[in-house]
Amino acid sequence: MIGLDAATAIGQRGDRYLAALSPEWEILGPNGGYVAAIALRAAGTTSRFDRPASLAGHFLAVANFDQVDIDVKTLRSSRRAESMKVVISQGERPIFVGLVWSTDHLAGVDYTDALPPDAPNPEGLPSLLELRAAAGLGPLGSFWQNLDARPVAWVHDDRRSPGSHCEDLSWYRFTTSLDRSDRWLDACRSVILAEGPVGLAAFPITGPALHLAVVFHRSAPDDEWLLARARAFSAAEGLVGGHTDIWTMHGTLIATANSQLLSPPQNS
Repeated sequence: MIGLDAATAIGQRGDRYLAALSPEWEILGPNGGYVAAIALRAAGTTSRFDRPASLAGHFLAVANFDQVDIDVKTLRSSRRAESMKVVISQGERPIFVGLVWSTDHLAGVDYTDALPPDAPNPEGLPSLLELRAAAGLGPLGSFWQNLDARPVAWVHDDRRSPGSHCEDLSWYRFTTSLDRSDRWLDACRSVILAEGPVGLAAFPITGPALHLAVVFHRSAPDDEWLLARARAFSAAEGLVGGHTDIWTMHGTLIATANSQLLSPPQNS
C-alpha cells in the first residue's frame, strides 16, 4: 500500500497542479472522499495558512485511475482567512469542484457542546474484514485495505433492508503511516471518513456521491484511531442524505459533515 500521503501527493506542471489517482483507493472507481482529499491537499499547497477550516464540493464524474489536472484559484484572501476554488479534471472532463476555506491560528472561544458516542475501545473489537469473512461475505473494494475498520455494532448484509439500519458507528485507523503533524494531510483523514461510512449506513440503497461538505473543528495529530458516526437519515426520490461526525479516542469532536448520495433504481 502506498499510503494516504503518497496517494494524495500533489505535483506541478506549469501553472497547474497534478496528481495520480491510485487504484488502491477503489470503490466502483476512485472513492469520492479520496478524490475530495486530493482537492484539499491541492488547496493546502496554495494556501498561505496551514489550518484548513472547511471543504464543500460536488462530484461531477467518476474518474479513471490515471493522472488528473488540478486548478486552484484564490477567491478571497485576508489577514485571517483565505477562500479557494479547486477544480479536478481529466482531459476536458471535470471530475470534482470544491470550495475550501483556510485560516490563520486565531485566539477565541474554546468549547464543544456535543457528547461523543458511547463506544468500547477499538483494540478489543473484530475488524470489518474479519466480520465479513466469518459471515461468508465477499471482499470489499481495495479502498478498505487502507483502513482498519472496527464496527461497534455490525449488521450482516443479508439482514439489511432499505431504512432498517441507517447508522454506522465504527473506529478507523489508516493502515499505513502518515505525517499527521501536517494539518492538511491530517484533515484528509476526516474527509475520507466523512464520505465513506455514510455508504455503509445507507446500504443497500446507496449510490454515487453528489455532494460533500466537511467542517474541521480541531486537529488530532496524536490520535491514531478516529470514531466515525455516520447516519443515512433520509432517502427519498432517488437521493440519500447523510451526516457524519468524527471523534478522537479522548472524546474530542474534530469534524462534522453532510453529504448527499444519488440512489437510482437498481435496474436503471
